[in-house]
Amino acid sequence: MTDIRAAFHPTRAAAVAIHAALVEATRREWERHHGRVPNGMALFRLVTEDPEFAWLAPLTSTIAELDAALADPSPEAPARARLLVHALDGLLRADAAGGPFQARYDREVQASPELAVVVARARQALRGPVLTWT
Repeated sequence: MTDIRAAFHPTRAAAVAIHAALVEATRREWERHHGRVPNGMALFRLVTEDPEFAWLAPLTSTIAELDAALADPSPEAPARARLLVHALDGLLRADAAGGPFQARYDREVQASPELAVVVARARQALRGPVLTWT
């Protein structure tokens, strides 16, 4: 892995940490209405198939696209990864008046002090050197 690609990994890890916290918050809400999720495979199916988890799709797909760009050995892959990091930065801005993802994200962060802490720490990594490259 080149140094350029390695520079993206803290940002990717931050986005994954936020995603994991959001999945957990959504799982807890789902369990209030439907009962316990029995195992990891059941949770995976919920995240990929259940409408109550569909709001996470923009974040999930952007992280997956970033993973693909980081695994791509082509010379244009780092530029694509940088664009995806900018997309993550924009997506992960809680905004009650924003699009469907941002509005739900805002509600989740406001409702959970634990999630707010995860988001605050992860946002620091999202503002790291990758976003300041020209």
